[in-house]
This record gives sequence, C-alpha cells and structure tokens, in this order.
Amino acid sequence: MARTAVGAFRLFDDPMEIVEIAGPLPGRDGVCRLEKRGRPIRGGAELRVRAVGARGERSQVTWAEEVVIAGLPTVLDPAVARVGRLVFGRVLDRLLR
Repeated sequence: MARTAVGAFRLFDDPMEIVEIAGPLPGRDGVCRLEKRGRPIRGGAELRVRAVGARGERSQVTWAEEVVIAGLPTVLDPAVARVGRLVFGRVLDRLLR
C-alpha cells in the first residue's frame, strides 16, 4: 500500500493492486499495471521499461496515470493532471537514482 503525503504530513492511504506485471524480454517492454482502489483516489497507472540504444544498454522508463479524485469537479482535471505530472515525475526520478 502506498501512502500519499506532502513532506511529513500524511494525507491518506492510497491502496493499489498490481493487475499485471511482466519483465522485459528481447523485443518486449517490461510493464507493471496498477489499479488504485482507494476511496479518495481511483484510477490506474502503468510503468513501462524499454531497452534503448544499439545493444539495449540503456533503458527508457515511462509512467502513465489516470486519476479520479472523489468530490472534485471535472473542471479541475487539468490542474490535477499538472500536479500529478510534477509529483510522479519527482517520485520516478528518485526511484531511478
């Protein structure tokens, strides 16, 4: 289970379930798909790892997420998406270090 927080301030639990996971193979990306199953946040995410370079000596990582926050009007979707890109970009950068 993940916990959503801002700094040391814990906001709420963010339960997720891995619904698909496959390691990379020659000619196939590695992928992990998650479904968010919490009350405040629903949706899903996909983490994909692709070999790049002439001999596949490097990796390209992409994270895509679709999130619905309970109680927020859809007019705020662009702001939620922008904040999500910033937050998840930082998380992914930290994980890859």
